Amino acid sequence: MQGFTVDSLRSIAAKVDTLLEALHGNGGAGRGVGPAAPGPAAPGLGAAAEQAVVPHLQRLVSTLEPTKVHQAIVESAVAVGGADRAILFLLEDGKKLRFKAQVGIDPNLLGQPAFAASRELVRQVLQEGRPITLGPQDTAQRGLLHLGGIACLPIVFGLRTEGAERVGGALYVDCGPGRPLGSPAELLQPLADHAAIALENAFLFQKSDHDVQQIRRLKDNIAKLYEVGQSLNSTLILDELLIRVVDHVVEISRAQRGFVMLREEGEAAPPGAKGAPAEPAERKLVYKVGRDARQRTIASEQFAYSSTVAQQAIVEKRSVVKKELIGGDLSTSMMQMELQAILCVPLLEKDQVIGLVYVDSQQSNREFDDSDKEIVESLCGQASVAIINAKLYQEATERERLTHELNIAARLQSELLPKKIPQTVGLEMYGFLTPATEVGGDYYDFIPHEGTDRSVTIAIGDVSGKGVGAGLVMAMARSALRSIVQHTGVPRTTLPIMQSLNVMLCRDIPRQMFLTLNLLLWDADARALRYTPAGHEHLIIYRRATGQVEKIKAGGVACGVLESASAMLKEHTLQLAPGDQVLLYTDGVTEAMDLERKQFGLDQTVELVRRHGAEPPEALCTAIHQAIIAFRGAAKPHDDITLVALRVAG
Repeated sequence: MQGFTVDSLRSIAAKVDTLLEALHGNGGAGRGVGPAAPGPAAPGLGAAAEQAVVPHLQRLVSTLEPTKVHQAIVESAVAVGGADRAILFLLEDGKKLRFKAQVGIDPNLLGQPAFAASRELVRQVLQEGRPITLGPQDTAQRGLLHLGGIACLPIVFGLRTEGAERVGGALYVDCGPGRPLGSPAELLQPLADHAAIALENAFLFQKSDHDVQQIRRLKDNIAKLYEVGQSLNSTLILDELLIRVVDHVVEISRAQRGFVMLREEGEAAPPGAKGAPAEPAERKLVYKVGRDARQRTIASEQFAYSSTVAQQAIVEKRSVVKKELIGGDLSTSMMQMELQAILCVPLLEKDQVIGLVYVDSQQSNREFDDSDKEIVESLCGQASVAIINAKLYQEATERERLTHELNIAARLQSELLPKKIPQTVGLEMYGFLTPATEVGGDYYDFIPHEGTDRSVTIAIGDVSGKGVGAGLVMAMARSALRSIVQHTGVPRTTLPIMQSLNVMLCRDIPRQMFLTLNLLLWDADARALRYTPAGHEHLIIYRRATGQVEKIKAGGVACGVLESASAMLKEHTLQLAPGDQVLLYTDGVTEAMDLERKQFGLDQTVELVRRHGAEPPEALCTAIHQAIIAFRGAAKPHDDITLVALRVAG
């Protein structure tokens, strides 16, 4: 069977659809040819007209390079319409009309007065979404003495990818004075419709950056394959597409049952010793859908197939046909099903097997022959492209959803951080948070006490998970904590505040989520920090008098896990001298990784505090952040980085 390019395969359904409509006298139906009132349906075009149009339709689908598609459209329009000139316009960048390709006209003349009437005609077609044709008499009546016949047809996009048609451009052709177009508009309309499909396919292919290799040419039964192509190209929803694939395969092969299985990646093997990268995930064959000859769905529990046949099709990357399945190499379950024939065809992308189409039959007179194999192979070629497109569309939609979600989470995280640092007697404070590519649930806050500047509550925490979910839990915790502190007035201790917060989170947040937190209270009169930790990171203390650094393990149980854990929480007191500085951080600091997945680590953080602990809080945080960036190199951040520094004045 001859090779058939994926470019032609993607468009064959629409091409055959256009030709059949033309041959049945419906070439211009639904578009309205103006400005005169529409007449009766056009008669069949005949063999000669068909031969004149088909080579040009084939040319349109011979490439996915946009500039080549543009030029093919205008050159085909001149040839099919018997015109002197042709111009292609497309709406781009916020509905701006852009010139794309031309034949027979200097592009510099498009903005001149001589082309003004033609520009108005193009605008009318774009607004009304219907073609307009003018004969020499019509152009003469309009004062266009330099032109003869004119046709302008809309380029319509969107039905496959957006579910609704939209006019995205126009194809304009004309002739010299007194000369009509050499062909009727019924020949140009299929060309315009096919041009839209070629442009849309070129756009989708360019956007997805997937270059599917050659697929076998459709050989037999073009009417059925046309119907299949039209059906498969009419949806980009993967589950719906797979059902259509199975139904068409079962019908064409006259099998009793059919299945689609796709190869999907499982979980990657864990990293090896010393941070070695994970092993590539193994691709497993996963059952997707099964249907019988009456188009009834076969539940996954009833799914049974020959793993021997399937493995052979995958390894050899070719179709496998089995007949007279008595004895042989099939499983016991296959023998018990009394199967008489099996046909298994691989779905290929770039010479890689992405799945299998599998049909079988118990009928003794229904053995699959070469003609069955060839037509199912042709159908599977179309199905492979359609499945790839559906997956790309699904991935693009998911990426858009995740991007939107992450934008919301980032905005939520940013808006909830302190807008200013409260002035507090005896304590200099600074907080810093930089989000990762995937927003996490880091949080810090400085909560002033009503009526006094001699104390302040400080919080730093990290919500489990990422994205909007973590952001919402962080917002809830922040709101609850501020409410408790403000209700208390001027707190003297952090323990009851932390206990109340833990109970509230246990009752309100999802069970699988939690918050690690360190809650501190500065008391200027005692020159001390009272703090209650809940499973958060170490406290690192720089002592100015000695230049030494201490690290204190926070301890405690994370908030939101168990209400009874409130009884296990304990408050500690940290006495500080003038010039002493305390660094608080989240795990995004110590667990920052370079390209070799080596972590920044606690020891390196402690050493930076030793070197920069005498500097102001902002300078200390900046030094640590810059060191992390240098350590990480080209590696992407995988978690938020949050730092809070507190220095005793004096």
